[in-house]
Amino acid sequence: LLPRGLLTAQLLSTARAQEESEDTIQAKMETYVQQATQRIKDTLASLDVTRLAQQSRQWASEHLDTLQSYLEQLKRTFTEPQTS
Repeated sequence: LLPRGLLTAQLLSTARAQEESEDTIQAKMETYVQQATQRIKDTLASLDVTRLAQQSRQWASEHLDTLQSYLEQLKRTFTEPQTS
């Protein structure tokens, strides 16, 4: 049998090791959650940019004829000889 002092020291050492192990697991979980959260934020930001780009392309294709007509009118306005 172990003396009481040695047994107490062994129990304290085991308890401390278990606490450190739990702290390590908790720290790893917190890191994992932070990384997962950042990945989700990055993915959502990427989707927003992609969605915005798609909407911009769609708007441009829908309004391209109007825009071209407007630019042609501007060109005619500035290139026609001025009559005074």
